[in-house]
Amino acid sequence: MNEIKITPLGTISPYPKGKGNCPDFFVEYKNEKILLDCENGITRALSFPRILENLNVMITHYHKDHFSDIGAIQYASYVYHTADFVRNLTCKLSKTNI
Repeated sequence: MNEIKITPLGTISPYPKGKGNCPDFFVEYKNEKILLDCENGITRALSFPRILENLNVMITHYHKDHFSDIGAIQYASYVYHTADFVRNLTCKLSKTNI
């Protein structure tokens, strides 16, 4: 993709209501993915775990409603990126005679 694609992920503020999410934007350009802000409830609008590959998060400003789900994204990314390592390590250990 050689064009910038901007997808609004929500329009509700200051907290998610019903099926609506807080205003975040997902930007795609070539192989880059940027989540613009990380507001409350954003994790339910993203396609896990595929979305976590090469995901960049940009916080526009330091108001709590713009970064409240950063911990959830960070933890999901940690689990996603270490799951294969743990799975491979477990397989290797189960094959050794300890």
